[in-house]
Amino acid sequence: MDILITLAVFTAAMMVCIAAGLPLYCGLLAGYAAFLAVGLLRGCRMRRLLSLSLHGIRDVLPVLYIMLIIGVLTATWRMSGTILYFVYYGVRLITPRLFIVTAFLLTSLVAYALGTSFGVSATVGVILMAIARSGGVSPALAAGAIFSGVYFGDRGSPVSSAANVVAALTHTDIYGNVRWMHRTAVLPFALTALLYAVLSWFNPIHSIDPAMLTAIRQDFTITHLLAVPLLLMLVLPMCKAPIWLTCACSIGAAGLLSVFVQGIAPEVFFKACLFGYQPAAGALGSLLQGGGAFSMVEVIVIVLISSTYSGLFEETGMLRDIAALFDRSVSRVGRFATALWLSAASVAVFCNQTIASIICITLLREPYHRTGAGDRELAIDMENSVIVIAGLVPWCIACSAPLAFMDAGPAALPWAFYLWLVPLCHWAVKKHFDFTK
Repeated sequence: MDILITLAVFTAAMMVCIAAGLPLYCGLLAGYAAFLAVGLLRGCRMRRLLSLSLHGIRDVLPVLYIMLIIGVLTATWRMSGTILYFVYYGVRLITPRLFIVTAFLLTSLVAYALGTSFGVSATVGVILMAIARSGGVSPALAAGAIFSGVYFGDRGSPVSSAANVVAALTHTDIYGNVRWMHRTAVLPFALTALLYAVLSWFNPIHSIDPAMLTAIRQDFTITHLLAVPLLLMLVLPMCKAPIWLTCACSIGAAGLLSVFVQGIAPEVFFKACLFGYQPAAGALGSLLQGGGAFSMVEVIVIVLISSTYSGLFEETGMLRDIAALFDRSVSRVGRFATALWLSAASVAVFCNQTIASIICITLLREPYHRTGAGDRELAIDMENSVIVIAGLVPWCIACSAPLAFMDAGPAALPWAFYLWLVPLCHWAVKKHFDFTK
């Protein structure tokens, strides 16, 4: 009974935070206090509970460092013009009957290299949406294609914070997970590209306003050197370079381009790495501001607090009280089907991709192990369920924020084919994969 009361308190605290617009970590702190109280009532020592909490934090520390680096990376790419370089040449290569599929492929490329749905939708997505609206393309269709592209990177990039959180919590290596994410993405990615190609043909863009390209040339020096930071992000992981080294090399290259090509003062560059890029007044100023290490602070706090839960659950035996529910579900409908319904419920209640991921992994680890599945299978099932499902729930921040950046609403979600096809295809073909290899 105590666990049910505690879960109710936790859920209520999170709902109050969402309704009142308070930071989600306030609800997480209330939940931590409630779970700690249950542990004390069940006879656990405070020192032991705090020790387990710290152990959980140590497990995710590498992810927190990566998150800070990603914040810096997004700022440097904005300053150097790397993001705008690919927009500039991508738009120039667009043919009227291939706009939708080009938007999908372009955002997939940039999002995979950058690993963030928010950063790409707020920059590349905004520009492509402006082009779509001026060219007579359905905003909902265009936003759906862009949304699919940004989630290709958010789900499968080795520098994605979501992918690194899943790897840390399942105790799997990120590159091994990425290889499996590539395998399980081939079918949904190909089907998505095919669908957008057909829709592009029957929904051509009528014209492309040259004002955006003119604004890019006016505000930034466009040279092929601007592609170097992105190429480093694609090539170095193939050489199995550590994530931090890959990001550091890309940041360094973007810094040199910012100073020597775009003419940004070194002190301005270093300040932007911490607090975000604040461009001078210009046509593109409002699109490019943001990023920086401090932009990741709230996410880091959420991960820190959430990472303490699993140790408390195991020590106090709280999970045993509800484990039977998941065991029955796994035996009746299978592991991935259980992951799907739990993911949908967690995202719908907590409105946050990171929190939902941590809850799902914590609750499903033992049922997966008891039915013969390893941590790798759990990690890939999470990438193919909770990570993309978060993008399909309109009130979840992983969905609402990117759509808001692009000035698009939930009408775009039916057109976000990749987010639908990833779980459906994985469900259909998972039995043919051997995750022990």
